[in-house]
Formats: sequence, C-alpha cells, structure tokens
Amino acid sequence: MLASSDRQLDLVNSLLDKARSSNRLIQAQRNRIPVNGLLTGLINVGLKRVKKASKALGLKELAPSTAIQTNTSAIDYEVWRYQFLIERLRLVWWIAFGCTATLFVPDVFAAQNGSDRGYWLYTYAAILLYLAAWSILYRSQFGRARPALLFVSFACSIPLISQLFVAIAGWVGPDMGVWTIMFLMMATLIPVGWRLHVASQIGVLIGYSCLNLAFGLNFHLNPLHWIEIGWYLFWIYGICDITVYTYERLQQNEFDSRRQLRIFLHSVAHDLKTPVLGASLVLQNLLNRPGETLQVPRYVIERMVQGGDRQLHLINSLLEAHISPTQGVTCQFEPTSLRAFTQAVIADVEPLLNRNQAVLANFIPADLPPVHADPLQLWRVFENLVTNALKYNPPGIKLTLKAIVEAGMVRCSVQDNGVGISPDLCKQIFDLYSRGSHVRRSPGLGLGLYLCQQIITAHGGKIGVISSPGAGSTFWFTLPLAQSQPIKNPIHKLVR
Repeated sequence: MLASSDRQLDLVNSLLDKARSSNRLIQAQRNRIPVNGLLTGLINVGLKRVKKASKALGLKELAPSTAIQTNTSAIDYEVWRYQFLIERLRLVWWIAFGCTATLFVPDVFAAQNGSDRGYWLYTYAAILLYLAAWSILYRSQFGRARPALLFVSFACSIPLISQLFVAIAGWVGPDMGVWTIMFLMMATLIPVGWRLHVASQIGVLIGYSCLNLAFGLNFHLNPLHWIEIGWYLFWIYGICDITVYTYERLQQNEFDSRRQLRIFLHSVAHDLKTPVLGASLVLQNLLNRPGETLQVPRYVIERMVQGGDRQLHLINSLLEAHISPTQGVTCQFEPTSLRAFTQAVIADVEPLLNRNQAVLANFIPADLPPVHADPLQLWRVFENLVTNALKYNPPGIKLTLKAIVEAGMVRCSVQDNGVGISPDLCKQIFDLYSRGSHVRRSPGLGLGLYLCQQIITAHGGKIGVISSPGAGSTFWFTLPLAQSQPIKNPIHKLVR
C-alpha cells in the first residue's frame, strides 16, 4: 500500500513538475520582451488604464511584472504575438530587400529614356536606403521594444517613398501595384494586429493626399476612375483586414484552449496530491512501529477508504469538466451541516497538521443552519485553505474555523496566526498562479486559491482575505443557506 501511495505521489509530482516547467518557460519568454517605456509608466496607474492604453497602441507591450497576471491566456498570447511580430518583420524585410534588389536592374535598363531611367534609379535607391535605415532601427533596443512602430513605419514608408517619386514625376494616381503588393504581403506574412494593418492603410491614404497637395497636383482624373480606385482599395483593404482579424481570433481561442488544458492538468495534480500525501504519511507512521505484524485501528482504514472515494469522485468531476462543451462541472447541491462536515475535513488533514506541529480549532457551532452546497467541491475549498496555511507558514501555527449567519448567508472563515500577507499580494492572491513570498518551502503553483474562488462563485457566494504582515491571515467566504432559493442552473463554470 505504501509503495502504491508513493507511486501516486510521484505521478502527481511529475504532473506538477511539467506544469511548473511550462509556467517557467512562459515566464522566461515574457522576461525576454523589452519593456516599453510608455507602458512601464502606466503600470503603476492601474491595470485598467494599461489595457486602455494598450488598445490604442494596437499591441499590448508587456513588462515582466506580476502586476498584470490576471488573464493568463491573454498574457501568453501577447508573448507569442510579440515574438511572432519580431520574427515576421525580419522576414518581410528580407523579402522587400530581395524584390527591390532583383527588380532594380531590369526596370532601370528597360527605361526608354534618361528621365524614366532616373525615375527608377532614384526610386529604388531611396527604398534601399530606407531598408538599410529600418534594419538599424529593428536591431536597436528602442525598436525591439516597439514592434508596433516597426510595423507601421515599414508598411507605410515603402508605398509612400514610391508615391513620392510618382508625385515628383507629376502623376496624380496612386501607385496601385506597390500598394497592393505591400498590403497583401503584410496581411499574408503578419496576420496579427489588425489595428496595425488598418492604421498603416489609413496612413498611406493620408500620406498620398498630403504628397499631392504638397506638389500642387490636382485630382483631375475622371470621377468614375476615382470611384474605381476607391472600390479597388476598399476590397483590397477589406480582404486583408478581415483575414488578419479572423486569424487573430483563431489564435486567441487556441491560447485560451491551452490555458483551459493547463488548468485542468493543474487541478488534477493539485487536488490529488493532498489526500495521497495524507495516506502516505499514515502508512509511513504505521511502518515506523516495531514488529512484523501491525495493528491498524479501524478508523484509520475507514479514513483512507473515504479519502480514496473522494479521489475517485474528484477525478470523475474533473474529467467531466474537461470533456464538457461548456468547460463546467455539475454541482450536486444538498443541505450540508458545516460542523460535521468540517470535523471530517480536520480528520482527513490530521497527518499534515501533525507533521507541521499545527493546531486546528473548530469553533463552528453545531446548531448552525445547513448550507446549500456541493460537499465534494466545498471539501476542496476547506482543504485548500488549510493546506495553504500550512505551506506558507512556519511550523507550530494555530488555525481556527468559524462560521456565522450574516445577511441570509453563512460566512465561514479560516484564520491563522502566521506570518501574514502583504497588501499587494492580497489584491491578486486569488489570481491564477499567484503565490506568496514563502514559495521556496512549497512546490505549489498558486492554483488552490484560484480554484477556491471559482467554486465559491459557482455556489453564489463571495471569497476574500483579511491580512497584514506579522498579524496572521483570515480567509473568509459566504455560502447560501439551505432554505434559501435553490440555484436554478446546476452547471457552473469553475474554469474561466
């Protein structure tokens, strides 16, 4: 039995190791991104203002800060999009350089007279000089921190350089060949950041109008010709922008699906580790007794059987949540007596309490009205709160469970006299992957409190924390009374 328990624990630890490796890789990729100076100044103002400013830029520049980790899939996508933009901009530069270099000689020598030859010579020379200057900007730290600027400057400048020499030659119409090739190339090779594509297209139109006005060129073409040009540009721009927008939405959905899969993996590892570890500790304590034959108390066997049953129910629940089209679980609500329920939880985590020399006092009154809850999911909440207190505090702490009726709800609390939590961490402690400062002593991922929040929200309650450094912590949550109006829809998304 001990060997089987150890194998289960090794399996869970391997799952956690894989999850942590994935998380470290994402963090390392995030830290490689240069920090945008504008965004760095806005981070301290608040997350909402950062998002608003980032939308205006068309690309959320990232800083390696834990202050913006509330939306993991969005952060992962921004990391990927930054690297994708940087790599594809280099590819686009090489393609533009190759096209310019290969078309330069045929166009110059195919010119019928000296003026045409000079037009092509100056046009290609200007484009090559711009490509050289842009490559310097691309390699600089300033440019690498601003991929949006690199994109817009590249997409606008080459068509406008060509249009400049068209205007010098006295021609009014747009250089449709260069415009079409440029925007189709950008949409095909860099199908992200649709706002950047729209900004580039508008920038070229504005630049075209300014060049014609600067050189005193009148728009004397036939109105039907302008209508034809307008519709042509409308469809070219529209096809490019719709293509980029749909591709970007698909990529965002893919990253969100990966996040759901990671959360599922983390949930399995996180929720199975505690009961398996408890069973392993009980068996190890039994083996420490002398003699070949061991007398095992009946209540120990019953507790281990109950723990195994909860593991099976938990696995079935997680699998159901994973394969469900709505990414939710079915909560089996029933009237639950908190006093008897928490006594069972305390008995289950008793091996962990003994190992950490901790004391847990249950002050939940026996006459407290029953709550309307799913016992399996509620077990996860109490177990996570207790085990978190043991993980992030030194041995010998005292835990207290309390519950009172307040405003038609039952307010439960798990209090400890440990090291406490800083105000900054309290604001984000329920976010995914948020962890305390004493993480070196514990191998967790910061998933437990996030799951607690999802479960309590599914029950129609709220959860929070009251803490300060050196004054201990009090985690509280509310649950509906059993006689309250039943929750009509039993399907709740625990993973968002």
